[in-house]
Amino acid sequence: MLNEFYNVSNGIKIPKRSFGTWHIPNAHVLSAVRTVLDAGYRHIDTAVNYQNEQGVALGIKESGLNRKDIFITTKIPAEAKTAEEAKDMITQSLRNLDTDYIDLLLIHAPKPWDEHFRGSEKTYFGENIEVWKVMEEFYHAGKVRALGVSNFAQQDIENLIQHS
Repeated sequence: MLNEFYNVSNGIKIPKRSFGTWHIPNAHVLSAVRTVLDAGYRHIDTAVNYQNEQGVALGIKESGLNRKDIFITTKIPAEAKTAEEAKDMITQSLRNLDTDYIDLLLIHAPKPWDEHFRGSEKTYFGENIEVWKVMEEFYHAGKVRALGVSNFAQQDIENLIQHS
């Protein structure tokens, strides 16, 4: 399974098995990333909200593997719903991960987490389109290889498809 991939429409391959770093503090994620890379994993999943992107970067660097051989997924926080916030978060992730590009960039959730977990009916259709357009800018600039979403319902995905 570690050598199996999903093929994306733009031609990139995403390793099917990834190592998620949620709930691993920055101080401990370095050794965890090194361990899974030594075990053969090549896909590391992190997020700005996990507050461990810097440790992930160090783990990758200390592994001795080439950056091009590691697939990094990270996420724009669910609370970032303006173009400026999205630009800031992507720039922060690039800096934290000490990389020139992100392999897969996701919007972490369609609405801020507090509303998501409360079951708020409010939609953020316009805000998500704004964030998506910023993501497209980074994609076209070669700073992101693939774009996606996480935790989105069908209506949220259809909104993006209709407006991007």
